Order: sequence, then C-alpha cells, then structure tokens
Amino acid sequence: MKLRASNWLILLAGAGMSADSGLATYENAPTEYREMCDPAKLAKSPSIFQRFWLGFSQFYIETESHAGYSILDKWCKGGRLPNLKQRASSSWYVYTSNVDGHFKRFQSFVDSTCEIHGNANEYRCASGIGFASGRRRLGWKKWNDDIHPTDMCSDHVVKIDPVLDDLIE
Repeated sequence: MKLRASNWLILLAGAGMSADSGLATYENAPTEYREMCDPAKLAKSPSIFQRFWLGFSQFYIETESHAGYSILDKWCKGGRLPNLKQRASSSWYVYTSNVDGHFKRFQSFVDSTCEIHGNANEYRCASGIGFASGRRRLGWKKWNDDIHPTDMCSDHVVKIDPVLDDLIE
C-alpha cells in the first residue's frame, strides 16, 4: 500500500530525530546526563538536579527542529496525505522516546504525541509515583516512603520558561 493512500499513520521516532537537530542522544550524552536521568538524584540533590535539567531544557528550547518535523507536519495537517482526515481523534500518532519536546512544537502533534520517557520541558509531581488505579506497583516503595506525605500533588505539570530560574531553590 502506498503512503499517500493511508487512512492512518503512526510515527515511531527515536534518537535520530534529535540527533538530526544537533542534539545529543542518550548514548552519546555526557555521563552526568545519564546520572541525572535517575529520579533518586532529585530526592538526594534537588538543586543540582533542577539546575542540570533547567540547562538541558533551555538547550532543547533554543535548538531549532530540523526540516523533517515540518515535512511530517505537512503530511498530516498540511494535506500532503489526503486520506488523513480530521476526526474527533487524530488520524496520526507519534510515539517517541525523545525528551526534547520538538514534536509538540508543531500544532499537528500537540495532542497526538506520546513521549514515553517524558519531556524535559515539563516536570510532573513525583509524589505517589508507581500507583495505578489506587494500587501500588512494584519497585516504587522506597521512593514513596522517602517522599514527605505533604508533598502530594495531583496532575500538576510545570512547564519550563527558559528565561525564568524560579524552579531552582
């Protein structure tokens, strides 16, 4: 089947999309990057953790997305793939392991992107992590025991503003 005749499109994107924009991938990032991917670092050294991720967030925000994103945008909302129709839910979906947030820069992908490792430009409250439908999932007991009960926050997302440094204590 030809792509032009498709009614649905799923885009699977990994490190190559980030690398083509000039961003480091997990595999070639500095050692400190890998260390700071561990949420336990937030509990042990919140200021160091937050400052590190603020720096990476600023870099991700300042880096221009490569032309491939615009091409995909034109395929979807731009009508280059005529059978992809606007419905109550999208006819296209992005599943990405990238944390740079570049897909969400394009209106086509704001509501149809799953960032499986999160987005470095958004922070979510980590209290009560590891729970699903009110039941504890394996592997998160120590994390939750270390979090003070008053730290609970529900569905709170903080978006990074590269100009503000307010997230740093």
